[in-house]
Amino acid sequence: MGDIRFFVPDSASQDSNVLSIDPYALVEALLGQKVNKPASVGSESLQSGYDDLDMKIEARLPREGNMRPDSPPKDVRVGAANPYSLVEALLGRNIDKFSINSAKIISNVLQTDYDELFDMKHCSVLFAGLKLNEKERKAEKLSEKDMKILNERDL
Repeated sequence: MGDIRFFVPDSASQDSNVLSIDPYALVEALLGQKVNKPASVGSESLQSGYDDLDMKIEARLPREGNMRPDSPPKDVRVGAANPYSLVEALLGRNIDKFSINSAKIISNVLQTDYDELFDMKHCSVLFAGLKLNEKERKAEKLSEKDMKILNERDL
């Protein structure tokens, strides 16, 4: 999708697209109700004050050569900070976050007590790819040989 800009055309441009909208029709469309027009107001008098504000629609196209893709991310950490989103992705449906049973659903799906999910010393799936260095009390990246990728049937 492009970036659409509206601007007032200069006087030299005669082939501009003219956009004129009846304000009462706009209000009726937005409110979904009929709006009573004052008897003295006609459609010509409404538009007469806006003749100099006609707008030209122009799509802004990207200039070639200025766009470059982002560099790939380095040292990506894998994990889900939100257990609700992880369980919703596994189940393929939404979980009511305000339900009393949501903690039980999360515990059952992730096969971990809810209280242990947020603690790295219990090897929680929320911190996949990381392990806790208990001496220094900080997270460290797991080596590839220490990681085990589960298949769908393992779940």
